[in-house]
Amino acid sequence: MKRWRGLRYRPLHPNIGVELLDLDISRPLSIEAQKDLRKLWELHSLVLIRHQSLSEAEQVSFTKQFGDLVVPPEEETGSREHPEIMRVSNVGPDGKVLPVEHHVQHVANATERWHSDGSYKAVPSYISILHALEIPDVGGETSYAGLVAAYEALPEDMKRRIEGKHTIHYYAFTRFLPGGEPMNPLTPEEIQRLPPASHPLVRTHADGRKSLFLSANSGYYVSGMPLDEGIELFKQLIEWSTRPDFVYCHRWEVGDVLIWDNRTANHSLQPYDRRKRRVLQRTELAGQEIPV
Repeated sequence: MKRWRGLRYRPLHPNIGVELLDLDISRPLSIEAQKDLRKLWELHSLVLIRHQSLSEAEQVSFTKQFGDLVVPPEEETGSREHPEIMRVSNVGPDGKVLPVEHHVQHVANATERWHSDGSYKAVPSYISILHALEIPDVGGETSYAGLVAAYEALPEDMKRRIEGKHTIHYYAFTRFLPGGEPMNPLTPEEIQRLPPASHPLVRTHADGRKSLFLSANSGYYVSGMPLDEGIELFKQLIEWSTRPDFVYCHRWEVGDVLIWDNRTANHSLQPYDRRKRRVLQRTELAGQEIPV
């Protein structure tokens, strides 16, 4: 057991994540607790808080303590009462499981690829907060990769090779199935609203640490080199950063809340039987810094 000022926690994995104990986030936190919690996710990329029961309004209020919220780009997955809430769910408004061929089920397929939420924006998203309401008995875990540790462990020649390189992040790339087949391409309005963004492959953070920054559901190559070479390098870095040395796989329990820093962690949904109910609610904080 460890302490950070007034907060007790334990590690989840040597290179990513801590479980925070004895904290009720349904009520406003003190300024000191807000600062301590922020420090924990910035140091460890991922914070787990168990045994919570948050309404949509409570989750929105909790998230607002740390910054401005993002409204999800997919209107169909947003909450009707609280547009800042994204329903990460295969259950429709009528309370029934959606057909496996439904668009919302296909959108979830893209999240099986390793990614960072909101990386397709000119200023990528900061924090995501996911709260479990209904969980299947088997499968549906979420895995998290620590991109600071992954970068630090890279061979020096690879660090030199990727220094100064960029990747293109484009929301349209999320509209492809894992096998590469297109689904529901963006409308002209969405193309105008969600243009491609170029981000450094290596991010330097305020504390001086560096991390990889790549997202396989909104990108597939490293720019500034021949396309086939850029695709191969991208694959190598995804495979490197998702080795067991850097990955924590979370088996959800109802009431779990996971908070992660999209600047230093990638995540991936693990497969499950899409005929089984899975309902979580997510909030997301807007980024406030230009990646360097």
